Amino acid sequence: MGDYEHMGDANVRWATSGLEALVEPLDLARAHHQDWLAEVFSAGLPPKGAARRRALHALHAATDVYTWKLLRRDLRLSRTETEKTMADLVRGILKGEHP
Repeated sequence: MGDYEHMGDANVRWATSGLEALVEPLDLARAHHQDWLAEVFSAGLPPKGAARRRALHALHAATDVYTWKLLRRDLRLSRTETEKTMADLVRGILKGEHP
């Protein structure tokens, strides 16, 4: 959350800029985020296959800067409420409460 509070607005601007020079760095950042999610939440993820990929994708969506932006900027939630909401999403995913 601290990173998003510090750089989230800039990250969203970069990601939505459409600049060709940012495509590769943004793809790399997304891959690193997926790797981080797989490491941090490994104990709660399905062991392999489509279920694992689906859970990782759901976790990515729940923890992505766009989700932060929606909650924090568009819906004007406080930092605390944004943290709670994103944590609720993560907990739901780890409990298997996703499609």
